[in-house]
Amino acid sequence: MYKYYYLFDIVCLILIYFTCFLPRWKKDKKSLFLKSILYIYISFVLYFTLIPFIIPIPYINFNISSVNLNLVPFNDILHGYGGSIRELVLNIVMMLPFGIMIPFIYKKNFFSTVKYTLGFSLIIEFLQIFSYGGLRSFDTTDLISNTIGGIVGYWLYLLFYPLATFVINKIFKDYEKKDDRPPRLTKREKILIGIIITQLLVRSVLVTYI
Repeated sequence: MYKYYYLFDIVCLILIYFTCFLPRWKKDKKSLFLKSILYIYISFVLYFTLIPFIIPIPYINFNISSVNLNLVPFNDILHGYGGSIRELVLNIVMMLPFGIMIPFIYKKNFFSTVKYTLGFSLIIEFLQIFSYGGLRSFDTTDLISNTIGGIVGYWLYLLFYPLATFVINKIFKDYEKKDDRPPRLTKREKILIGIIITQLLVRSVLVTYI
């Protein structure tokens, strides 16, 4: 049953890509390539940090007394817990690509990149409170290290931007800047999202009893 949860979440990410994003990005080959790489990267981050995910339902699958919170920055390191340094480094490395791709794809400045990195990390940490089996927790240290990773990624973006831009433009010579404003959801996309949310709700209830 546990493997089924993993499979469902992965299938959802694949369906969302091919149904919602691919039709919008495929008109521009450069945008398709770069945004697809970003989507794959985010999917891997979600896989390692959240999947399998359940929707928290009070008194059914969520108990506030079981919530794990660490609001003291670098508490694990200060107490010398095993693996804390390794986890800190991994969290920094995990957000490096985010700090590189967000300004490269969407032309964001330093402060916007930090804001998006912090927001992305905050969403992950918040959702980890409701992780399957309560195995994960909200950790302030992770929030800080992830943001540091985004900052370092932005510095790397500045360092390699000229070379990366030259290579990308050579590969995609027919690139023209498009309007990046997100279009409205189509009827097909609304149906897909509705099915996914319904299935997540059903699974979130059944996880308590199976």
